[in-house]
Amino acid sequence: MKPKDRNIPLDLTHSYIPRPEGSLFEPPYVPRMDLAQINFNPQAIFEAPCHMNFAERMWLFATVYALGVERYLEIGTARGGSALIVDLAFAILERGGVTCRGVLIDKSFSNVSSETRQKLCDRFDFIEKPVSIAAMREANYLVADPFDFVLIDGNHRYNHAIYDTLTVLPFVRPGGFLLLHDAAFFEVRDAVRQLLRLTNLTDCGYIARHVNVHAKEEPRDPEGFWAEEPTRWGGMYLLRAPDVGPR
Repeated sequence: MKPKDRNIPLDLTHSYIPRPEGSLFEPPYVPRMDLAQINFNPQAIFEAPCHMNFAERMWLFATVYALGVERYLEIGTARGGSALIVDLAFAILERGGVTCRGVLIDKSFSNVSSETRQKLCDRFDFIEKPVSIAAMREANYLVADPFDFVLIDGNHRYNHAIYDTLTVLPFVRPGGFLLLHDAAFFEVRDAVRQLLRLTNLTDCGYIARHVNVHAKEEPRDPEGFWAEEPTRWGGMYLLRAPDVGPR
């Protein structure tokens, strides 16, 4: 038996955008910063309005900062909390001379407060559309380069997770990272497994394993494919785009 909800066709034929020179496989060039420059309020990480646990918040902030991410894409913004965490890392990187830009794509930003939007508007652009190649071309135009890091946290149904990942993949820099949130949820988990079969993405595994387990309040799959699965929310799974080839 295969998962239901096959209403979104998977398009594996669209052409990739031209790859730029250089990739995230090359030696790092993020300027070293003194502790005096890294002056921030860590409480802001924990106060950000998002459905991420402590481990996930800390990992997201630390990774964006440690990699020196310059071009960030987020699919599914909800209340904007994860973007606020990334913005905090961006602010520190900019003190070291790194220019950072982000794009947020969601079919609606109605849950993002005016206060959060104001905080994000200096470094982030908002695209209020469903995920599509057209939306991705618009996002790519706004930052003028492929993305170093993508957080995929939109619709968690099986086909949606696959569709979102395959749609953004052509716009990811060689060696760039795709992070799927709520990867412990059975549909996202199985979508990741299928993506690893369909693509040449590198499997980096679960990098945040802290989850919440909930008793099912209603059947999620009446036909029974995931009938025995407990509902787990949380967990982060990391995939890496391939390099352009041998040098």
